[in-house]
Amino acid sequence: MTSEWELPQKPFFSCEATAFTVIDGDLLRRSLGQGPLTPVFRFQVAPGNLFEHQPRTVIEHDAGKVRVACDNGATVHLDFGSGTARVHTTEGEFLYRGGLEEGNEGMGFIAAQ
Repeated sequence: MTSEWELPQKPFFSCEATAFTVIDGDLLRRSLGQGPLTPVFRFQVAPGNLFEHQPRTVIEHDAGKVRVACDNGATVHLDFGSGTARVHTTEGEFLYRGGLEEGNEGMGFIAAQ
């Protein structure tokens, strides 16, 4: 699956109780104090979504790939180049059933083989 989604040149990540948000860092810097910004991506925390538990911190990001540590000890891997996501938990590795564009649709995960 190919994705048209791209991370901004200078992404700003926000780990919130209810969502993982990506904002264009250049736009953020230029528009400080000028009102709310529209996120580039916003993944809601909910059962079956890409983020089932609160995101805590971005562990790494490079070349369109982002790794995010979550409350439950899981690590979510977002691949913006391929438009896919997977999660590593204590129970193994799982692939999201949909693409990133469907990350808030509660599609759930399947075991990676």
